[in-house]
Parts: sequence; C-alpha cells; structure tokens
Amino acid sequence: MCSSDLRGPPVRRQLPRPGERPDDWTPPQPAADASPDQPALPGEEVLLDLDALAEGHEFFSLGGSSVSPDDRLLAYAVDVVGDERYTVRVLDLATRELREDVLTDVLGGVTWGASADHFYYTTVDEAWRPDKVWRHRLGTAQADDELVFHEPDGRYFVGVGRTRSRRYVMIAASSKTTSEFHVLDAADPQAQPVCFAERTDGVEYSLEHAVVGGEDRFLVLHNATGPEFRSEEHTSELQSPMYLVCRL
Repeated sequence: MCSSDLRGPPVRRQLPRPGERPDDWTPPQPAADASPDQPALPGEEVLLDLDALAEGHEFFSLGGSSVSPDDRLLAYAVDVVGDERYTVRVLDLATRELREDVLTDVLGGVTWGASADHFYYTTVDEAWRPDKVWRHRLGTAQADDELVFHEPDGRYFVGVGRTRSRRYVMIAASSKTTSEFHVLDAADPQAQPVCFAERTDGVEYSLEHAVVGGEDRFLVLHNATGPEFRSEEHTSELQSPMYLVCRL
C-alpha cells in the first residue's frame, strides 16, 4: 500500500507444519468467509496490522518488511509523511515488542545478513539517488552504523539484496547501460564488499549464486561479448578484485 488510502490487509505469514516436505505438501486453501482480522489459513500469523500502524496519520506507506533468518524479528519500514524517507523499526515477533533500534531517512526496507544481529540498508543523496549502503548492528545507534559502500557517480543507482542461496549479500551499482556488482559473505558481520567485475561502459551484467554439481558457483548473465546476452559460470572464491579471476 503506497498511497493516502490507509486501509489494507495485514501482513501475514504461513508457517509450515513440522515434518512437512515439498514433495508431500499440499498448499492449504484460504477460507473464503474469513474477515480481515481473522486468519484465513491454519497456522497463519499476523506480522503487521497496517490499519493499526496507519491510525492517526493522514498518509501511510509500508516501504518493506523482512523477517530475520531465525524467524524471531521483523524489520519493517514506514513513511507517514509522503516524502519516501522511511523509518525502520524492529519488532520482536514473540513478545510483539519493538526493539530500541530506530533508523530514519532509509530508502525502502532492509536486507538481513545470515544472522539476526545485523542488516543492510540504503540511503539517498540530495538528488534522491540511492548512493550509500550501510550495515546496522542491532542494539546500536544509527549514528554508529558502518558505511559499507558509496557510489559517487551520479549516473549510478545503488541497491542491496541477498542471493537466492542466502550465502551472499550483493550490492549492485547500475546506470542505464552499465552495471557493477560487489559481493559480501552474508555470514560475516564485518565483511567488506569485493568487486565481481569492474564496470565497463556499455557492459551490463546480472549476478546470482548457486550450488552446481556440488560446487559453489556464480552465475552471470552479460553482454560483454556482443549485443546478445550470454550466461556463464564462475568460481565463487572471493578474491579482490574478482574481475582478475572472472573476466567478462
């Protein structure tokens, strides 16, 4: 919900039953007659009640929400002004109490590391361009957050996320025609970004991590050899700079 319309369904999650496996699990069917304040599925849990959060505000927008890797915490971002500068809060899902962490002027939501003690987020410059990635340790002040990456070139926009394997945190810096990725070990709360392949004007690429044949590999889709994109596999060894090993 991203408008002045404050009404909307709560954010929910469905927890799997013990012993359920993907090959013998049939997705449950939601109850057609369930009211908005009632669970529509067995075992469903309300994470956020957006109507309650919006109460008393003329504007409300949920920028993003993300459950911690241990399923104990929910980090969510809200804008109650309309300027798209979000405030991040952390909710304990067991006690329903807010942690002391409050982060302001954040763009959208957060990306958790491999543990629930730290996460990453982005901020914007005066031109409203996402240019910085920060690392926040839970229980500390935002003033103590670590600047992990800064993109000074005004042509590039920055974003942060996790690979599908959940093994790495990736920072993408992209312009209209050129891209560059930096990789961090998600399990290391002190990891520094390692460039995968340095930017080359006109070369775009996307990056993903997977286990292929029992080996960790980076999967790359790029147009470095011509106008048609091609896919390649590369070693997942983090070397700095990685482009010396993984030339596109």
